[in-house]
Amino acid sequence: MGYWTSSTAGKGDLYLKTQDANAFPFCIYHYQITLESGSDYTQTRGKVSVTLVGTLEAVTVVFDNDQTTFKRGSVETRFIPLTVNIGDITEINIDFKKTGNLISSTWYSSTWAFTKAVVLNGDQQQSRKFCSGGTITSSGPAVRFASC
Repeated sequence: MGYWTSSTAGKGDLYLKTQDANAFPFCIYHYQITLESGSDYTQTRGKVSVTLVGTLEAVTVVFDNDQTTFKRGSVETRFIPLTVNIGDITEINIDFKKTGNLISSTWYSSTWAFTKAVVLNGDQQQSRKFCSGGTITSSGPAVRFASC
């Protein structure tokens, strides 16, 4: 299915992210973001937001909203559909806000480090790797990841 398909013997169900028929523009731009954890701490939970800075515009998306326990050395991937063309991604910024309750204050770190991010443009089938500019703190600013 699609422009760049190849025949395979694979069978099964296929689910596609689509927009409402009344939505305009009708096109959705497909991205996949993979974050690699490299923190010195054992684990954390919280809201992770990613700002994709493109040649046409920047857009901020929620990568994880306290659904995942990030562990040292873990790799997490999310599918991100966008309704706007942001152009070629030149950098990304990652923001982290730790879960704020009594249990999380003792079990989860308020500081975290993602060492690498890979962004796949699903429509063009091109990926780009971004490297970290530092450790993310729950109360601090977003950390810039530059192409590497």
